[in-house]
Amino acid sequence: MKWKSTVVAMLIVLAGWTALLYNGQNALKWQQQTVQTIAQDIKQETIHQLSTLQTEIQKEIFAYAPINIEEFGGWPELHTAIGTLKIPDAQIECKVIYGDNASDLNKGGCFYPDLKDRIPGGGRQMLMASHNNTFFHTLGQVQEGSRILMDLYYGQYEYEVVRTEVVKASDTTTYDLQKEEEELIIYTCYPFDQLSATPYRFFVYCKPVYARPLQK
Repeated sequence: MKWKSTVVAMLIVLAGWTALLYNGQNALKWQQQTVQTIAQDIKQETIHQLSTLQTEIQKEIFAYAPINIEEFGGWPELHTAIGTLKIPDAQIECKVIYGDNASDLNKGGCFYPDLKDRIPGGGRQMLMASHNNTFFHTLGQVQEGSRILMDLYYGQYEYEVVRTEVVKASDTTTYDLQKEEEELIIYTCYPFDQLSATPYRFFVYCKPVYARPLQK
């Protein structure tokens, strides 16, 4: 270990100074006291390091412990706001809506709600959409590695962009709702500056970085 090498080097230096400054029993006594002092410092530092490591391990265990959503009021109600969405690289900040009808899409980023657990932590593929001329107008600024942050009523979630893609609106191969693996897909109409109906969609695929699972 690195600290052992450091201790040995220190002892060699101390022994040299001892030979110069002292002799006989006095030198031996002084050297023993010095070694004991160093050993005590190392012991205290090791205990501190182990305590810090234990705290970090406990945090990691808690970070991925299942959430009982019933303790936070239960599963979300349709057409309600359940938190906030932030995409720093695209300067996006808006509400997160559970539901995706015409009214919902005017309020923020909307989750497709065919199943109650198609939300962060549910362990499924999720679809989130909003208009290209409102909340997601700058979605094209995201790139690989961009972070997607959601502060929801039952916890905080973070995702990372892995790729983006422009596809035809009729192309249903861009997602797989049968997939039982947590994945966030955000999309909007494309081109971004077109106000009328568009034939294309801009898709953003994200993997979970911090996503506590929900108990089912």
